[in-house]
Amino acid sequence: MRDRLADKRVQAVLKWGGRAVTVAILAYLIYRLGQLGWRDLWSALPRNPLFYLLFVAIYMAQPLAELWIYRQIWPLPAMAGMRALIKKRVFNEEMAGYSGEVYFFWWLRDSLSTSWSEAFRAVRDINILSSVAALTTAFGLLGVLTATGVLELERLFTNVGRAQVIVAGVVLVVVVAILARFRKYIFALPGGLSSRILGIHYLRLLVVNTLVLLQWMVGVPEIGVMTWLTYLCLLIILNRIPFLPSKDLFFLTLGIELSSTLGHATTAIAGMLLAASMLVRITNVVLFIVSHYGDQRWKAEAAARESADEAEQDAAPEVPAKTA
Repeated sequence: MRDRLADKRVQAVLKWGGRAVTVAILAYLIYRLGQLGWRDLWSALPRNPLFYLLFVAIYMAQPLAELWIYRQIWPLPAMAGMRALIKKRVFNEEMAGYSGEVYFFWWLRDSLSTSWSEAFRAVRDINILSSVAALTTAFGLLGVLTATGVLELERLFTNVGRAQVIVAGVVLVVVVAILARFRKYIFALPGGLSSRILGIHYLRLLVVNTLVLLQWMVGVPEIGVMTWLTYLCLLIILNRIPFLPSKDLFFLTLGIELSSTLGHATTAIAGMLLAASMLVRITNVVLFIVSHYGDQRWKAEAAARESADEAEQDAAPEVPAKTA
């Protein structure tokens, strides 16, 4: 009897605690939207409809790619998995980095009944592979831009000497070598599966970053593609900084400073990035609400099916045992 009461109390605490967290997240998102300034945001919106179509594709590409990745490991339900991955993105962008991974870890435990260790290792390995793909892409792009003379590091980092750049490169190579040497001790996923997931991450980066470049070129067409590639390097690296909430606002601030350093139209770039940030905020609010109530409906339907199955089993006539 006491165990049942304890279970009911725990369920009630979890239920109302979950609702409180949901309300807190929504309040925080609305507060952040107000901080951006409603009138300024409205006046900064680009007029080209293609800008908004590209935003939809950019926003949905990440959860779709992650759904593809996680379905390499578990049979995730398509719609429920998408809702969970969208909420994971909202947690990461609006609360703090990796808070979304914590949420998704618990979702895997509750929805798929996976073990603690299996869910943790899979989420950890997939995030490590995502970081490897993102950082190698960013530093490779930086290297190409620097080698071709498009990007002059001296203009961006006036206090950074050549020796410091070489040391940073050596450290990066050593870290990659250590990861390769001790991969079996770091990764729990099999080598073939890890390679396949890494390939999906690279494909996602290629698609998303190409769409981002197109969106920026549509938003401010007078800026050349090489300048946008510099911004893209900054965005990729910034997205891998852990425990940093509201990365889009941080990128907006850095983008304004970078445009001033490179001698470009600061106002036009700031307006376009501000509009993109507003779109992220609004979309996060709307999709979080839709995903939350979609999850509630999905759980209610699953509980109803389970109750119906139990009732059907109870109503089934018992087969009498055969006598010798």
